Amino acid sequence: MTNATVSPDASVAAAIAADYLGNPPVRVERFSTGIAHWVYDVEGLGDLRVVVKLGRPEQAEDFAGAVHWTHALRPIGVPLPTLLASGTWDAFPFVVLERLPGTDLGAVFSSLTRAERLHISGQVWQIQDLVRRSLAHGRTFGFLRTPDTKGRDSWAGVIEDSLRRSELRLEQAGHGRPGAVARLTKCAHSLDAYFARVQPVPFLDDLTTKNVLVHNGSFAGVVDVDWVCHGDPLLVVALTRAALLSGGHETSYADQWCHFLQVDPEQQAALQFYTALFFLDFLSEIDQPLNREPAKPRSSTWDRLEVMLNDAVNRC
Repeated sequence: MTNATVSPDASVAAAIAADYLGNPPVRVERFSTGIAHWVYDVEGLGDLRVVVKLGRPEQAEDFAGAVHWTHALRPIGVPLPTLLASGTWDAFPFVVLERLPGTDLGAVFSSLTRAERLHISGQVWQIQDLVRRSLAHGRTFGFLRTPDTKGRDSWAGVIEDSLRRSELRLEQAGHGRPGAVARLTKCAHSLDAYFARVQPVPFLDDLTTKNVLVHNGSFAGVVDVDWVCHGDPLLVVALTRAALLSGGHETSYADQWCHFLQVDPEQQAALQFYTALFFLDFLSEIDQPLNREPAKPRSSTWDRLEVMLNDAVNRC
């Protein structure tokens, strides 16, 4: 039996694919994006392609969530890939998925015209609106792998969790506690009244510059829904803005969502805070192994993110 500290690899993906396809795959290639799981693009005989997604044993709940939400979201019209198989292989949880055409938005963003970006943005927001209208509000807040998952009792608790996670990662990596943590904590408290009014609205928090597939300049579908967040939909707007800015891109793709949401001045303040929160999160991922061995080393990325973080905090 596999030890929980051991990570899956391409050989595991190949064995699962061979079992599903009935023949050994002719190509197994890991996707370069993502920080949580191990995801492989697999080609079988006759150009048959599937995706094999794997996790460590302690990530089994993520895969149970992926199965649950695939079955819940596809029938209401969310264009997720078909779930072909699921289970465990030598204790590694896995799913086998249909291979949708296309590439992550972030990988092709620079090649898209402004009109193409805004059209894709509108289609993704239609999916978010569909989820909001079709699913019941959560009983609790946060990233729920099933509707019955016990989350946080308040939205402020979800925000506190994010701050503390980033702070812990920075300390574990030997970076100490940046002054931005204390300043962001203060900013969070200034939004307590706003957070208290947030309802547990369902939305897909990770449809950002990743998990949105683009094919020949057009929207092709979405992937990687292991949970549904319940809370303030502005969170995904902020994460997308932070991802775009950190990649050196303009933000009209995400800013259009503010128009759809009719964001008021108080929400704009929350959006600015959330954006700073994600810059801190990105910073805390540096020097963390996550699903990569070895960890990505500190580089010029650190300095650039630190400037963005401080600028965003100053705007809070």
